[in-house]
Amino acid sequence: MSFTRCPHCDNPLTPDERKAPTCPACNQPLTGAVTARESPWKRPAPDPSWEEAAGPSFSGFGWGTVRTALALVGVGLILLVGGLVFLVSLTANRTGRPTPGTEVGTVFFGLMAATGLVQVVTGMCMCSVVPAEGARGWAIGNVFCLAAIGLIALLLFLGQAKNREAERRNLDTQRRNLDALLQEPVIAGQPRRFDLPPPPEKMPFSSGALRALNHALHVAGLLAGVCFTCFLWQLARLLQNRSLAVGLLVYLVVTVIINASFVILSLTGALESAAGNFVGKFGPEVLTWVVLGLSVAILVWLTLLVFLVRGTLTRALLRQPT
Repeated sequence: MSFTRCPHCDNPLTPDERKAPTCPACNQPLTGAVTARESPWKRPAPDPSWEEAAGPSFSGFGWGTVRTALALVGVGLILLVGGLVFLVSLTANRTGRPTPGTEVGTVFFGLMAATGLVQVVTGMCMCSVVPAEGARGWAIGNVFCLAAIGLIALLLFLGQAKNREAERRNLDTQRRNLDALLQEPVIAGQPRRFDLPPPPEKMPFSSGALRALNHALHVAGLLAGVCFTCFLWQLARLLQNRSLAVGLLVYLVVTVIINASFVILSLTGALESAAGNFVGKFGPEVLTWVVLGLSVAILVWLTLLVFLVRGTLTRALLRQPT
């Protein structure tokens, strides 16, 4: 913005004062020799180097969706952890016939855990719209791992259900053969005729196939956890929060070591023997609570990291210092 000033006293002049014959401040004649000068309060042009140092821009629809997705994941993890803890506490020490209150609590907390799981999966899938290229790759990889987990879990469920149906039919066949044998009359002096029973029905899914599906489910879960943690780590780097990025790397290393050890021990068969020895010494309830405590600790740690990344992203969206 420029001001027209008096050539004698340097007084700023309004449009009406410029039309007057003399300056209102010094009474000197204005003969048209007015000068236009730049205002001393003009805002300087932004420095491009400063804008580059300030970091990337986090404006746009995609980042708002990622913020909402992280909220879904965090709240879903809270519901999942709470539902699992109360569900196990109701079913672990159950003796005798369950009471109506126990049945209602089991249904309620089961639905609570299922709702949390649905929210977590939904939020992770929504994270794939992140505008950043590096983070988007990890988010899409996580979506593929979640799809693989769903497919493998479905095959495992169908295989176990088909095998249970085949076992039930085999038991019914054996019972009918035994009843027919007992009802056959015994004739004196004649040997009793024993008919060979029909061979048992073959299981639709072999034990090796079910074991392979179980191992594949564990591996897919490990890869999904790695992809989502790397997605959060990439966001922390983009948000220039180095301490949070280091915390995510520590979480990634710890969880990979635990899950990889579990998968390797399960593949070698050492996990079953170790679990059997532990149950023989301390009982199955102690093993259940140990596994639940470790799982809850990992999930609570992940929940805190998710909310920390979301808070950092919120401050970036509001253009506040992180």
